[in-house]
Amino acid sequence: MFLVCLAHFAIIYTKTTGVSFGFLSYFTMLDVPIFMIVSGLLLGYFYIAKANRFDYVTTSYVNRGISLLILGHLLIWPSHIIFAHGIIAAFKILHMTDTVGVCILIGPVLIRNLRSNRRIVLSCGIMAASCILCSIWIPRNQIVELIKELLCGSYGELHVLGYAFSLLPWFGLFLASTCIGEKYGTLLNEKGRPQATAFIRKIGFISVGIALSIKGVLLLLKYFNIITYEQAMLLYSITGVYQKTPPSIIYFLFNGGVGLVIMSFLADLPDTMSARFFTNVTSILGRNSLFTFIFQYFVYHTLLLVSGLRYSILWPAYFIVSVLSIIIITKYWESVGGNRFLTIKLFVNRPISRAEFAGNKPENTVLC
Repeated sequence: MFLVCLAHFAIIYTKTTGVSFGFLSYFTMLDVPIFMIVSGLLLGYFYIAKANRFDYVTTSYVNRGISLLILGHLLIWPSHIIFAHGIIAAFKILHMTDTVGVCILIGPVLIRNLRSNRRIVLSCGIMAASCILCSIWIPRNQIVELIKELLCGSYGELHVLGYAFSLLPWFGLFLASTCIGEKYGTLLNEKGRPQATAFIRKIGFISVGIALSIKGVLLLLKYFNIITYEQAMLLYSITGVYQKTPPSIIYFLFNGGVGLVIMSFLADLPDTMSARFFTNVTSILGRNSLFTFIFQYFVYHTLLLVSGLRYSILWPAYFIVSVLSIIIITKYWESVGGNRFLTIKLFVNRPISRAEFAGNKPENTVLC
């Protein structure tokens, strides 16, 4: 969530001051892959850790997904009216919460019916199909254009939506992450936390290595004029490390891999006072993630945008103040039980039996 805040701060502060924060933009490329990976990883982990109560997990995820798609979109909408220059334009933005909502609606069904190896194959196929469709699909009318932008985005300008976290590639990443989470949960139960976090770190380094290797081969092809400039530009759209909208597979491999490495090291932090403070703060934001995500949009896309702040070398202080305000308000939101207002409970779990509860393995660890 800190990276999400930093990314949005940089976008709006650049817009209001005209000063480029390119180095921050590259760093904040990690935000959405980490967010999506954590979402999928937790579902995979719960599939192991809450095996006897996975019906309850499924119901919670379905309610959460519906809440994200309905309440999430409606509550984020007003925060973008000024940014998008209009009420209708603000509504025509497909946010990350919309895509996550779809993912967590479908994810529990697939994880119960497909083994992890099949989910990996399916996720790779979905991401590859998204890249191909985005490259060759030429819609003939606005309805078909809307479907394309929702599913796989566009390498050119969007014609219907204002911005889109396209469904197919991000769902592919989410689905692959459920496999990582499932393996993490298995290792945690069988071999302990060090082995489990080492597995996460290993997957992260392998992903980064594959991304850099593919990128290196493409650079060599371009350097020796084996491919033309036009072909190189097309390949960049498909394999760019920073190609976020729509995301390339290399973008996922590199930024997702770096994110996994970071998460593994955070999970292995020593039990110090500063580590406990960091864990407490991130836990507050995690337990109230939807509220935090909605509120930070109002902080940056509305308040920061209309403030008209000029550039200052003290801009980090502006960001720190904004993050502190988000943490304080989120803490208050949790203290009054505000999350009950952000949950649509269309489905209710049946009461859990004592035998079912006793059959679950204890959960004494958290990945991040």
